[in-house]
Amino acid sequence: MGKVNGPLFSIGASGQLAKAMIFSQRKSGQMVRAYHKPSGAPTGAQLAQRALIAELTLAWQQLTPAEKAVYNDEAKQRHLCIW
Repeated sequence: MGKVNGPLFSIGASGQLAKAMIFSQRKSGQMVRAYHKPSGAPTGAQLAQRALIAELTLAWQQLTPAEKAVYNDEAKQRHLCIW
């Protein structure tokens, strides 16, 4: 199933089409490339990183809205957020 934003082969298309093509916007302009499926099993370092991110995600989800606001305010002051 395709998940492409904008008309195909247009100036603003982005996303993937049926694990066959990927549309993206680069500094040089619109780009279309073949979908590349990673091969091989994840390394120990990759698995450790994924486990760490899963732990941090769970910890974030368990915070109250007030506790999250403290971190969000700090991120805004440091210009680390995009909203």
